Amino acid sequence: AATGQCTLTLDGHQEAVRAAAFSPDGVLVVTASTDRSAKIWESGSGRAMQALQGHAHEVHSAAFSPDGAWIVTASRDKVAKIWEVASGKCTQTLEGHRGDVNSAAFSPDGKRVITSSADKTAKIWQATSGRCMLTLHAHMCNVRSAAFSPDAKHVITAAAVSTAALHSAAGAIVWDTASWQTQDLDATRVWSAAFSADGKQAVTACNDSTAKVWETASGRCVQTLEGHKGP
Repeated sequence: AATGQCTLTLDGHQEAVRAAAFSPDGVLVVTASTDRSAKIWESGSGRAMQALQGHAHEVHSAAFSPDGAWIVTASRDKVAKIWEVASGKCTQTLEGHRGDVNSAAFSPDGKRVITSSADKTAKIWQATSGRCMLTLHAHMCNVRSAAFSPDAKHVITAAAVSTAALHSAAGAIVWDTASWQTQDLDATRVWSAAFSADGKQAVTACNDSTAKVWETASGRCVQTLEGHKGP
């Protein structure tokens, strides 16, 4: 990281790699590919540890649980899957979305999973049973990403708002997980959104070539990061 030099190439997928993430302890890496699989790698040696196979279409994202024992994957086949890292076994298939599942992530305690979908919703699931606990309806377009805040008091969702809907729909929404009241953050097309480590701020990646930093409580934009030449 200090030099930006490539230290290892993880070679094994048959098609494009769409996402990659470290385990919480940095020992493992998970990758998601259009070859319909995810793979677990040893970050030090680059050795492939497990191939997670079971999706019927390309895998859009993959993420570890906070304890590093589980992985959740999101796929174009309209489902998310939970996998045991040690065995590579699929333990739950989260079925219920009517479009591509674009992203999936665990809650900070690892007990829940949140998914985002092209069906214009996000869903919250019980990780152990695979039961859908709640469906979040507010966006008018493809929901690209969804995530819990570090304290789990909020959820943020980001949507690729269409040009026709720009003046009547939010590109990013913060949800209070106690009341499920919403705070609209952005009226532009948003590709992804994430919370700061303390949860007090959120950042959105926007189609207008900027990223924006927001105050979570008030929904006020506190900084616009300019410099990119495209979305």
